[in-house]
This record gives sequence, structure tokens and C-alpha cells, in this order.
Amino acid sequence: MDFMTRMKEVIETSMEGSRDFLEKARGKVQDFGETSVLRLEIRQLEGQAKQRLTELGNRVYGLLVEEGKASVTSKTPELKDYFTQLEDIKKHIAEKEAKLEAQQATKE
Repeated sequence: MDFMTRMKEVIETSMEGSRDFLEKARGKVQDFGETSVLRLEIRQLEGQAKQRLTELGNRVYGLLVEEGKASVTSKTPELKDYFTQLEDIKKHIAEKEAKLEAQQATKE
């Protein structure tokens, strides 16, 4: 085998190896990106839930102390929207966490 033929084979082999490496790297980066996005979305939803809980607590305090209501429940008209929003957020968090778990399961 002459020098030029051998160099051509080495270059082709190197290019195939590089291509394989880049494909694997691209897949890992894409997986990492999708996982990061889901984690960020979950954190944002948790932040929204915390904000709604704070608003709910303030509203309950206002109803009981400032407006003098004897009691409140989740069915109290002034509070019902807060509970609905919290349930929606909780559902969205569960969906995102399920997607995240599915992604992590496929990696293993």
C-alpha cells in the first residue's frame, strides 16, 4: 500500500469517527437542552404556585380579619379562583415532571 492510499484511508476513518462523535454529541446536547427547558418550566410553575398561595393567604386574612367573616372554605366565592388556579398549576407541574422522568428513563 502506498503512502497516498494509506493517508486517504486514515483521513476517511478519522472523518467517520468525527462524524459519529458529532452525532452523539449533538444528541447529548439536544437531550440536555430539552431537560433544562423542562426543569426551568417546572421552576417557573412552582414560582407561580408560591405566588398564588401567598395571594390566597393574603385574601383569607383579609376576609377573616379585615372583613370580619367567621369562616372561609375552598368554596368561598372570593377564594374559589385561587384554588382553581393552584390545581391547574399542580396539574401542569405533574405533566412536566412526567415528561422529565420519561426523558431520563430513555437515557438510561
